[in-house]
Amino acid sequence: WSLSGTVTLQDGTPVNPFYFALDFANSGTPNRPNIVPGQSISLPRSQRTADEFFNTAAFTAPAPYTFGDAGRDIFPGPGNNLFDVALARRFRVTETGSLQFRAESFNVFNHPNWGIPGPNPDFGPFFGKIFAAGDPRRMQFALRYDF
Repeated sequence: WSLSGTVTLQDGTPVNPFYFALDFANSGTPNRPNIVPGQSISLPRSQRTADEFFNTAAFTAPAPYTFGDAGRDIFPGPGNNLFDVALARRFRVTETGSLQFRAESFNVFNHPNWGIPGPNPDFGPFFGKIFAAGDPRRMQFALRYDF
């Protein structure tokens, strides 16, 4: 028997909130929002949900033809935790031939790995919500003959 595994633990990708607002060149390029004084952008871990991953009340639209004061990549998105495991067994069939059975499981603990929360307040109710997740647990089996 042989057992192997891979563990991947990643910090979250930085999130960059933006507005589609009128800028000086009227180019329609994204602009940064303003941060509301006294509001914390991040929520405590116990309060983060797929419906509100960060404090959406911490942002407001900048005045037309002005730049917002929020920086780029100002808070981390959700991280990733992946545990992959493989189990294999080789059986000797003849002097030169062998048969290998292999079972592999990806994301073996079926941990949800959330996508980036909606960074654009222009989309109203979708701002701050998570709508995507990584792959669920997957298993595959293989049978291989070597000669």
